[in-house]
Amino acid sequence: MKKYTILVLISGTMVLGSCSYKHAYQPIAFSQLDTTANYETLTQRYGREEERASAPEEKQRILYLDVNEGVGIPNVANVRELGGIITQEQRVIQSGHFYRSGHLGKLKKKNFKKLDQYGITQVIDLRTDREIKKHPDQLPTTVQYYNEQAFEDSEDMFSKAKKEVIKGRVTVEESNKAVEDFYGVYVLDNPQKIRAIVLRMLDQDQATLFHCSAGKDRTGMIGAILLSILKVDRETIMEEYLLSNNERLQEVSSRMKLAKFGKVLFPKINYEVIENFTWIKPNYLEAMFTAIETKYGSMDVYIREGLSITDQQRQQYIEKYTTILE
Repeated sequence: MKKYTILVLISGTMVLGSCSYKHAYQPIAFSQLDTTANYETLTQRYGREEERASAPEEKQRILYLDVNEGVGIPNVANVRELGGIITQEQRVIQSGHFYRSGHLGKLKKKNFKKLDQYGITQVIDLRTDREIKKHPDQLPTTVQYYNEQAFEDSEDMFSKAKKEVIKGRVTVEESNKAVEDFYGVYVLDNPQKIRAIVLRMLDQDQATLFHCSAGKDRTGMIGAILLSILKVDRETIMEEYLLSNNERLQEVSSRMKLAKFGKVLFPKINYEVIENFTWIKPNYLEAMFTAIETKYGSMDVYIREGLSITDQQRQQYIEKYTTILE
């Protein structure tokens, strides 16, 4: 594992916990998955426009919008579920099984009932020990907690990386490549750990919530792999991934003010470097897919050989968690 790559990436979670900026210096993509216009596009792409045109109005919309309408947990950022997404086999992922979010360190006891409302019986925390120590999840005793680290911060790289960014020693190009490299390292360094994470969700009958710190990078990768196992097409996976940009607009805007103060104290801070850690970008997730395909040839082979999920097991998961689109 490239230590510098991870060092630079982890700096994002440290620095961006307290700063950001207002205007994008590089193109930032936002998801259209939760817009009516995109549903019309998806409908046409799957060749069901005539059937939907004659269906009742409430059935003309792809289910994802309806499933996620109103989904949220107070004091928890970037919350949504994966139900309602259409797969390549014209099946729909069932609602109420897979939830994703940022950390649960600020979850209040009075809102524990939200987890029960969604049927969440287990939480998978993808963060490192250092992150968890800073914001430990607040959970009711009825929810089973698991910490699954595909990357371990064993060398205190958080603190080291923060200093590198603050001192302006990381270029825009280095930061962008560092994130891309990390996306490849995360899914390839220990595939059996990735397997353990996804199977903990797939082998569970009740709902699971999985998260990292902001719910965008590690959570985004695990979500993409989970959707790939269920045979969701790459374009839809990307749209779901990019929803984290849509969900974090207010958070990024509020942190921008702190970035201005930070610039006064640390004049060498590069806003473009911070940008590469603040938002998620299509090239990040594409880097994950490229790394997988470079080593295994395809995502299907990665699932079969890297994650040791047989075609029969995969089909059983598909039948368990999806239903035929009607």
